[in-house]
Amino acid sequence: MILEIFLLDGAQGLVTIPFYFFLHVATTVLIEGSVLYLFKYNKFGRSCRDVFLVNGASLVIGLLLLSTFDDITELMTLRFDPLLFTLGLYYIQTIIVEGIGLWLLDKTFPINRLIPAVLIMNVITYFTLYLILKYAEI
Repeated sequence: MILEIFLLDGAQGLVTIPFYFFLHVATTVLIEGSVLYLFKYNKFGRSCRDVFLVNGASLVIGLLLLSTFDDITELMTLRFDPLLFTLGLYYIQTIIVEGIGLWLLDKTFPINRLIPAVLIMNVITYFTLYLILKYAEI
């Protein structure tokens, strides 16, 4: 499956296209850091740093769950688009990991503002990723 090489929130292209990996990490950090900054999570630089850290944690956990998610996706292939379904699994995993990670990095930030920020920043990056994986010849 295409997502075996293009794991979300950081590992895209790590195996085949290292430049793409670094480009994706930088883009994700800028997009998600900007969203956190707009939600007044912290200063822009600190928001980007925290996003970088939680995306690293999400990457590691995503790699650990890769075979499990592939197995689940294979079972659901008949009912759903495999790409969309797999992205959904990783989106849920990312929301949980990044939400907890950002909360641990700044426990003073209200959770009722953190949840929408995490949801929005990842909707943007996942939608962009979906378009790339769906329509690009990668």
